[in-house]
Amino acid sequence: MRKLFALYINEMIKLSRKISVVIILVITAALIVGACAIAKYNGGGMAEIRATQSAAYEQESADSDLKSYQSQLSEVQTKLKSASEADKASLEAQEADLKNKVAMYKAAADNGVSLTSGGSYLASTITNLYTLKAEAAGLRAIPEEYRTADMKTRLTR
Repeated sequence: MRKLFALYINEMIKLSRKISVVIILVITAALIVGACAIAKYNGGGMAEIRATQSAAYEQESADSDLKSYQSQLSEVQTKLKSASEADKASLEAQEADLKNKVAMYKAAADNGVSLTSGGSYLASTITNLYTLKAEAAGLRAIPEEYRTADMKTRLTR
């Protein structure tokens, strides 16, 4: 092991005597210091720009999602008018789910909340509220005689 370490030291000494290696190390150090200086100089206003762009993107995304759910809802409602009895139950479930999503996005828009922001307490509260409403609607669709005790307690909460 001692000979291997001595060999390594010997190679490092050979490398350090070459002028090209010293030049490359100086250039690398200068680039690192320069990149840090540029980042510090430009970094002050970037956080505000990113926050503004992020908020605008989240708003556009929420508006796009709302329009998408509204168009899907209108499609389901037109299909529901001409649907057979076998397809009606599935389409009614889709309609209820889409109505719930549209209501959730409208409530978020009315309160100025972005549902895509993970850290917002209000966003998670709105999402949880409409998730519970959807669950309750699903449980109400089950006939009374088929509901378990847990289902009944969830509905009475």
